[in-house]
Amino acid sequence: MDMSEIPPTGDYAQYPRGPQNSGPARIRLEIISEAWNAISRDIVPWILAGLIALGIIGVLYGAMMIVNVSLGFAMDSSSLINLVTQNVVSMAFGFLYTIAFYLLNAGFVNMALKTLQGETIVVTDLFQWRGMTVPVIVASLLSGIFQSLGVCACFVGSFVVGGLLILTIPLILDQKMDAWTAIKTSYNTLKSEWLMAGVMFLVITMIIMLSMCVCVGPALTIPLSGMIYAMVYRDYFWQDRPTSSPTTA
Repeated sequence: MDMSEIPPTGDYAQYPRGPQNSGPARIRLEIISEAWNAISRDIVPWILAGLIALGIIGVLYGAMMIVNVSLGFAMDSSSLINLVTQNVVSMAFGFLYTIAFYLLNAGFVNMALKTLQGETIVVTDLFQWRGMTVPVIVASLLSGIFQSLGVCACFVGSFVVGGLLILTIPLILDQKMDAWTAIKTSYNTLKSEWLMAGVMFLVITMIIMLSMCVCVGPALTIPLSGMIYAMVYRDYFWQDRPTSSPTTA
């Protein structure tokens, strides 16, 4: 079933539509500036959430490096058992780091969806995954694997794959899809615009990488990517929703 045909219910019937709702949905690079404008209208919780996320990632990365260096000094690398132990511990910390990054990214998407719905956001929304924590983790890990395969096939293939799957997390959070259904839905929705999807993902990646030149730059650009994903999702799945904001009690 085409997910865009699902009738709106409850508060979700009040989502604002994208500016291009008079025609077919498409990937628009100008959505990047729209996302920034949306964040800047209520920038304080976004900055605070971004700094918290950056701090968490920094602490985990620092702990991983300290453990790796400590094990290197404490263990005899010529011993096979010690070498295996170092690799296992390193992989465990790397896995924890990756999961934390994926969940924080999903948290920013959650904040963006609430913003587009007209709700007030708070910093703790960064840690709200709408009861879909496991699907978010599974989908993110699968997306990472597919992007790695894209690198093996052709370096730019990673960006194309990443672009085709940018709707995955919004679909999980908003429509409660399981990981594999969300991945397939994202791919089927964007496959006709695979080139622009890849360009969009490349531009987002470049923005985040360039922001690393400033100490706390990613505290703004990573949340920005969450808003971009949510707005692309809005353009494809909220077109038929009424434009009025939801009423709140």
